[in-house]
Amino acid sequence: MARFYVLPPLEHVELALSRFFADWLPGLPLGPAAARRMLEVLVGEPADDSAAFIVHRDHLPGSGNLIADLTQGFGAEDGDEAIEIAWDGRRTELKRHCVGALGIPEERCG
Repeated sequence: MARFYVLPPLEHVELALSRFFADWLPGLPLGPAAARRMLEVLVGEPADDSAAFIVHRDHLPGSGNLIADLTQGFGAEDGDEAIEIAWDGRRTELKRHCVGALGIPEERCG
């Protein structure tokens, strides 16, 4: 089983990381450029668990159907899981999705 972490749009992730840098490393000149480099490292390096993938929402085909996009664009298969991450600037929301046979979403995971 593979797990896909679907991140919010790049500009949201960059803003969140920029805020993190400002809070945790005050005074260092780390802004959106540093956040983008950090994202490139995270996405470019394979995870310790080779069945975990980070996907930027901006890189999805854009059909409006998350499971179909992951199936067609990233090879998600029956039994895989997607963790969809949304952020509104203050709050993070996670939604868990399972891929069923033929890329059809299932009601329950695992």
